[in-house]
Amino acid sequence: KEHLGTPEKRTVSQWLFDTQEKAAAASDALKSGQAANEVKKAFPPKNGQITVMRDIRPDALPKEAADAAFSIEKGHVSAPVETAFGWHVFVVDGITPAKIPSLKES
Repeated sequence: KEHLGTPEKRTVSQWLFDTQEKAAAASDALKSGQAANEVKKAFPPKNGQITVMRDIRPDALPKEAADAAFSIEKGHVSAPVETAFGWHVFVVDGITPAKIPSLKES
């Protein structure tokens, strides 16, 4: 029955930085309630972009990133996490729970 279900999916805003210091400053600012556009101006992400990933599953991200993005609640901000791409900060914008069909549905 688990094989017939769908895993949890999330909509996540990804902020990518070159350094841990910038990522930590942006994460702290977002956690303190500063508006995203203000934080973006003060701590510009790599390429000036915030990437919104819609309906992603944990297996769509590097393990370190998935662990960070899937361990926080909706509306929360992750601590900085490093991958081969740089330093990431994630904001969870939405969560679609996993669905395991009942025996009747499968």
